[in-house]
Amino acid sequence: MPLLLEAAERHGLAVSAYYEKIAGDDAASRKASAITDLNYLLREYAKHKAWLRADRRPVVFVFGRALHQLSPAEWQEVVAQVRDDNPGGVALVVHSFDAAFVSVFDGASTYNITGQTQHKTPPEIRAWAHAAYPKMVAAAGPGKISTVTVIPGYDDRKLGRPEPRPVTDRWNGETYRVLWQEAVAAAPDYVLITSWNEWHEGSEIEPSVEYGSVMLNDTAGFARQFLGGRR
Repeated sequence: MPLLLEAAERHGLAVSAYYEKIAGDDAASRKASAITDLNYLLREYAKHKAWLRADRRPVVFVFGRALHQLSPAEWQEVVAQVRDDNPGGVALVVHSFDAAFVSVFDGASTYNITGQTQHKTPPEIRAWAHAAYPKMVAAAGPGKISTVTVIPGYDDRKLGRPEPRPVTDRWNGETYRVLWQEAVAAAPDYVLITSWNEWHEGSEIEPSVEYGSVMLNDTAGFARQFLGGRR
């Protein structure tokens, strides 16, 4: 993490973390673990200049696997304690649009949308995003961090996971483009990309034999549009 933060600072980037799994065999031990883990992240790394911030508060994402290891009421206890332990504040973005969870946290998100885009054509993907993205933004609620998620495609059929798989075809890059266009139009606080280098799940945007640097170039262009619209 220190090396990553230093590199990010050199290149004008920001770093955050996805909190993915909580240790513990019962609710009490999981609550204690979550408090310890989040405090560790905030204490050891989040003071760095390159840590992602929202209104000067360091941002941490809570993944769905960790989220559902505790109830909303239990999370409320965790979040309250973490805020007490960190007077500088924290912005916790939850992997959910469920109001019961979102009300406890500082923002709403989803990690992967292939469950909704699977086996669709680009026009069908656009229609889905056009309807779904504004709802995702609204689900965060006033004063909270809103997000939408885009993917270049998704194909994990070679991993031996149970069939049928939720495959989203790239359609020669059109999937990524239409999702980005609808994401920019929805005007969330953040656009999340699944993902940078998940080659085994077929969601990479890094240079490849099939697409060269097209995905990175598209990312740069749409990111400029998105950021330009927020100024």
